[in-house]
Amino acid sequence: MQIYYRFYDDQRTEQQWKNTYQRLSEQRRRKVDGMTTEDGRWQQLLASGLLEDALEAYGCERPYTYQYSQRGKPSLQTEHVSHRLPDAQFSLSHCKKMAACAVDADVIGVDVEMRGRYREAVVRRFFSQREQQCLQEWEKDPVQQDALFTILWTRKEALAKCLDLPLEQVCAQVDVSGTLRSRTEQCWADDMTQTDEIALRQNSVYVRSFFLQDVVLSVASLRESTVVPQEMWWNGADSIDFH
Repeated sequence: MQIYYRFYDDQRTEQQWKNTYQRLSEQRRRKVDGMTTEDGRWQQLLASGLLEDALEAYGCERPYTYQYSQRGKPSLQTEHVSHRLPDAQFSLSHCKKMAACAVDADVIGVDVEMRGRYREAVVRRFFSQREQQCLQEWEKDPVQQDALFTILWTRKEALAKCLDLPLEQVCAQVDVSGTLRSRTEQCWADDMTQTDEIALRQNSVYVRSFFLQDVVLSVASLRESTVVPQEMWWNGADSIDFH
């Protein structure tokens, strides 16, 4: 498993656009062109660039074409996967500030969200009773309550992507709080690499969450892993470990 991320550069240039766009597959270019706002096109461009750089770093050969499940989950056409990596799967997510991509030999899901989006109506509709109780314990500390909310929400999204299930079904059937119920805010910041095992549809799914500045990244996979996210620079050649 590999997990990559990139923060968006506020200094967007015409040369950056040209260099990234010309390396994209035709399908990803169409996604970029289909966005209706300039900011949306930039986000889609930079997320798509990260995806295809991550696939290349994993050993998959350009140019890429994609196929989609009935629910729209993307995967590579098999001719792009080398004999050394016969089952390369990926998941892509992006928010206003960054993009993240996870690549593995088995199905995987990743989600990123900015902190600061706590919504009580979302909690009541999509969170289990135990998750709601976990959040209520932090009602006197809105900053930490929001951090926990974002962790829980990204875990739900990552699970849904991993198993190609409707988000509403995951929310109705799964409590994703795991060991977070017994942690303090210091543990969230210092030891977010701890894995929680969740049972869903006769599968054991492993979820982990990470703080990347003011963004939370959660990843769900069918295999337990100790891999941490790596930042991939714009040239696509170098990366650094995240701690």
